[in-house]
Amino acid sequence: MHPWLIEDPFRVGTYGIMAFIGFMVAYALFIQELKRRRDFLNGMKPTVIADVTLMLAVFFGILGSKLAFMLFEAPEFSVEMLMWNAGLTWYGGWFLGCGAVVLWFRMRRLNVAMMADLLAPMLAQGYAFGRVGCQLAGDGDFGVPCVPENIDSAICMTYPQGLVPSPCYAGGVEYLVCPTDAIDPFWFPVHPTPIYESITGFMLFGLLWFLRKRIHLNGVLFAIYCLIAGVLRFLVEFIRMPEMRPERFLGLRDAQLIAIAQVLFGAIIIAVVATRHRSAKARP
Repeated sequence: MHPWLIEDPFRVGTYGIMAFIGFMVAYALFIQELKRRRDFLNGMKPTVIADVTLMLAVFFGILGSKLAFMLFEAPEFSVEMLMWNAGLTWYGGWFLGCGAVVLWFRMRRLNVAMMADLLAPMLAQGYAFGRVGCQLAGDGDFGVPCVPENIDSAICMTYPQGLVPSPCYAGGVEYLVCPTDAIDPFWFPVHPTPIYESITGFMLFGLLWFLRKRIHLNGVLFAIYCLIAGVLRFLVEFIRMPEMRPERFLGLRDAQLIAIAQVLFGAIIIAVVATRHRSAKARP
């Protein structure tokens, strides 16, 4: 793994670089989409909307991710854990970042449903780039150990140089994180779940980008994103290492419960939009 792109004279993390690329791609595509829907921007410049939107998304997204990690996953609330290079919980960033952006949209009297549709593909590709960063950093988002005799072992890998190394044996004891003084540890091949999520994330982006000009009811594209992204996150949690992620209701983790809520939210949006569309068509 390569958690640091530069280490001297200061550290630049590969996760941060990939997150930056994801935001820049989102910024460029969002401006393009805003120009396409310029008639609905209430006279505001696309660049101004994009600047403020991504600024709010970055600040409150990172803040929400850190707060969610500290409150629900970290063993203790400490400055050391707060400043840890890893420790970003996606649903915290999703809720706080989206909440701040939606509030700003309403303050500027922009159509929230339409703006959510414009942002849906950007959310998918941003998540995918973030998972590329997780893969490069080896920050603990990897999956469970593979069984050597199973066919899936061919796609598994180790994370010996990551921020959170994959499990190892040292002195006959199995460790979740390999001790730095371990002698000749045996590194366990694990499922590279960040790669799985990156691939599916970019595929979801491609689907949403393809549908964006073919769906004309505001809110539906964002609902499709919620449905598919929620299902993907729910499923991948079954093969991810627990790594400070406790089980909650019915043995499910926080991320899976949030993913279920995300799917239900997408289904509710589609039901509401469909009902309103039928009512509009029925009017004389």
